[in-house]
Amino acid sequence: MQKYNIIAPVLHAGVILTSGEIELSIEDAERLIVLEAIEDLAQPVETDISGMKLDELKEYAKAKDIDLGDASKKEDILEIILEKAAV
Repeated sequence: MQKYNIIAPVLHAGVILTSGEIELSIEDAERLIVLEAIEDLAQPVETDISGMKLDELKEYAKAKDIDLGDASKKEDILEIILEKAAV
């Protein structure tokens, strides 16, 4: 089972879910009836990023459109990402 954050309304098992976290098997996630593709509407819940390597943190920040400024140390980058995620 994978956890997903619902960011747009979906119909699952006869119930409309508007937002929040839901745990689904891959098969159930593929069966969701949505207005657009599930990749655009439900995103996997992120796991602990503190164990990521420096290059992984940079890629994560890039994927989330987080500006790292001049930060180059892992600790500084992790702090920026966590700060932005808390907003």
